[in-house]
Formats: sequence, C-alpha cells, structure tokens
Amino acid sequence: MILTKEFLEQQKACDEGIQIAFDNKYLGQEYSDVIRDLIRINQKDFAGWMIEQKTTESYVRANGKVFTLEIYQVFNPLTGIHTEYQTEAEAKSAIAEIAKEVIKTHKPTVCASLTNENGDSTWIPVDLVQNVQVIIE
Repeated sequence: MILTKEFLEQQKACDEGIQIAFDNKYLGQEYSDVIRDLIRINQKDFAGWMIEQKTTESYVRANGKVFTLEIYQVFNPLTGIHTEYQTEAEAKSAIAEIAKEVIKTHKPTVCASLTNENGDSTWIPVDLVQNVQVIIE
C-alpha cells in the first residue's frame, strides 16, 4: 500500500506524525518501507503506530480489492472474552446463547403500582413473562 496524507488523516494521525511524513517525504512511498525507515531513524513510536494501523478495517480495505468475511468473533459481556466462530450461523447461535445468559444473569423485572381507595400506593413485583425467546436474524 502507498502511504497517503488522506490515509493518515483518516486514521487520525497526530500532527507530529503527519509532519514527519512530510519532512521525510514518506507520502507516496510503500507503507512497509516507511515503517522500516521510521525504525532506522529511531522513530519507533511512529513505526509502532503504523504497524498497529495494519490491523484496522481502513488499512485492509485500502490495501486490497477483493474482500471476504471468513471468521467471526463474538464478544461475551459476561466473561469479557471474544470467541471465534467459523461460520455466520455459528456466530448467530453463540449470540443467542449469550443473550439468554445475560437475561438469566440480569433478569429484567416488572413492577406494577398497587393503589387502594385511600390513595395509598406501592410497587409490587408481577410476573409478566414466563419464557423469553431470543431470535437472531
């Protein structure tokens, strides 16, 4: 991939990083060559930032023409873990199971206002839902 000012701006590069790109005439050069030169001139922070950008969607899209979704990663908020699935169907199934666990763990409750003829009132729990069905489309 060729390094451009537009790419740096899209990735929200800092002003100092953009200036280094201008000062060293990196714009228009091959991305990997720029990283190697940044390391050579002891600009390791900027080189590291550029290496990190290689894992972003915009880098992958800017550096290719044919794109496929191959592996899916589902985040479980209860465990804080991402798990990979080979197919979209497996990922959807995992999402449904996680959603059921979230609902079981953080069970939504419903209360209704109970009022008497004297104007006294209180909130009481009511069981409106017997089963919850999770559908992922």
